Amino acid sequence: MDSFGNINIVWLASATVFDPVQGLVFARSTDNGATFSTPVAIYGSTAVAPGEQLIVDSKGNINVVWQSNASGKAQVFFSRSSDDGATFSFPQNISNDFGNATAPVVAMDSAGNLNIAWTDDTPGTSDIFFSRQATLASLSSTVASVPNTVTVPAGATTAIFIVNTISVPESTSITFSASYQGATRTVNLTVFP
Repeated sequence: MDSFGNINIVWLASATVFDPVQGLVFARSTDNGATFSTPVAIYGSTAVAPGEQLIVDSKGNINVVWQSNASGKAQVFFSRSSDDGATFSFPQNISNDFGNATAPVVAMDSAGNLNIAWTDDTPGTSDIFFSRQATLASLSSTVASVPNTVTVPAGATTAIFIVNTISVPESTSITFSASYQGATRTVNLTVFP
């Protein structure tokens, strides 16, 4: 049960005649489990290993991590819903390496940061890998928007995310900031007509 009193569950579903949704799915109960929402697909592949994990952060975002073997090797994926589980972000491969990434776990620290750890054999032997989210902000929100957070893959110092812009009549400067592990950086970009 999350701090808002909702029961949130995630599981691996197989499609049936009665329910065509398959893969990793999510449902929520807002009435102590008497009823649940219609399942929402997070990840359409059934090549998911048991052990998917879900955590709801202090802002009510639903964060899910899981292991998928769809590429022929085990990789750790992450997805988030910021609309009470109605939709989920495109699954992000946060391990994204050459080895097998297994047994993901997710936790929130006392500062509210999302932390993900897993076992990975990329270095040649099993080791523990770790990833933490970075907080993003657009200081020019009338022209451009960015996601609230992005997960920085293990061992990486960068992350890829989409910047949505509106049409502008003339070249317009925009500023973004990113906070990660206590440090904040800003960048200035230009949107062209």
